Amino acid sequence: MTGQAPDGATSGRKAIVVLFLALVVAGMGQSFVFAVLPPVGRAMGMADVQISLIIVSAAVLFVIAAPIWGRIIEVWGRRPVMAFGLGSFAVTTALFGFVVELRLGLAISVGLAFTLLMVLRALFALGAGGIFPAAQAYLADSSPPERRTAAVALISIAFGLGMVAGPAAAGGLAGVGLIAPFYGISALALISAISIKLVLQPAPRLTKTRELAPQPLVILRFLPFLAMGSLTLMTLATVQQVTGFRIQDLFGLNTAETAETASIALIVMAVAMITTQSTLVRRLKAPPIMLVRMGSPLAIVALAIMSVSDDMVWLSIGMAIFGSASGMIMPGFMASVTLAAGPDQQGRAAGLLASAQGTGFIIGPPASAALYQLYPVAPYWLAMVLMAGIALIAFLRPLAPVSHEAQAQAAD
Repeated sequence: MTGQAPDGATSGRKAIVVLFLALVVAGMGQSFVFAVLPPVGRAMGMADVQISLIIVSAAVLFVIAAPIWGRIIEVWGRRPVMAFGLGSFAVTTALFGFVVELRLGLAISVGLAFTLLMVLRALFALGAGGIFPAAQAYLADSSPPERRTAAVALISIAFGLGMVAGPAAAGGLAGVGLIAPFYGISALALISAISIKLVLQPAPRLTKTRELAPQPLVILRFLPFLAMGSLTLMTLATVQQVTGFRIQDLFGLNTAETAETASIALIVMAVAMITTQSTLVRRLKAPPIMLVRMGSPLAIVALAIMSVSDDMVWLSIGMAIFGSASGMIMPGFMASVTLAAGPDQQGRAAGLLASAQGTGFIIGPPASAALYQLYPVAPYWLAMVLMAGIALIAFLRPLAPVSHEAQAQAAD
């Protein structure tokens, strides 16, 4: 019959849809806690510093766990690691909600609740740390070098959607009860784990190197791209951290008004990022490093606009431009990492990149908050310097480097 996709193409599309939705859920799992835990933690009687420790400790453990998962991915495979990570996410999040429920019912003390929540969030970070590295490795396995940027852009798009959908879903479920977001997100993660296990098929290898012994990972080969990842996430975290302070101080808003206005500005940035990645990045057949060369100067312009803006319209324009710039930069360095790695190195390379990005996200908020107290515009200056560093690295790199796979074929 004409006009009908082959079975392989249909199953391939189904697999990508399942993978994409699973990554959206994983992004929701990272973001909804930021929206839910502060008010829930206070309702349980916890101090703000305890709430922060629960969040920060998980981020630190994620940075430590990601490279370890990178090695495990090469042994277990991509699908088992993703399924295990999502299953771990489901179990620890449900138990997290159960502990919150016990404390709100005064069945346990604040100290015990804090200890249990620290342990559960740590287990969440350790278990779920392999989801995104495994997804990156799977997409690298599934796509030829010339389509690598478009393939890995799916990760950024899914994570961006999850970052927006997480707080939105948490807000909707919170109307049912304070505990409902934990159980609701947990159920979505469990469904995603089962879908990954049942639907996703092993990705085809582009070479026969799987039959050979794993090659050692030469870290120096990846350092420029790891630096880009860390600096980009540090800049992104800086903008996210400072936006609320800036809006409140500029317009004299109260806490509730600040939260609402800052959320709108951050959503504008996220939508611009997602739009750029789903249109320009996925259609533009340019070398991935070109995207970084295009995006980093644009980000500097956006940060300059935000630093001098005393009007909400211009601040939002700056946020939108920054979102679009980040939407180009992130797939650029992610694709570059996959091209620099051989087929038997994708998991380890993805784990290193995830760790580098997590490190940037940990350093950004406290550094920007400290600078903001000294001088409100200083965090934007720091972000511009970081973006200038990314641009310098990008312009020093070859525009169209030969991929690891092409080098291996040439050697043969």
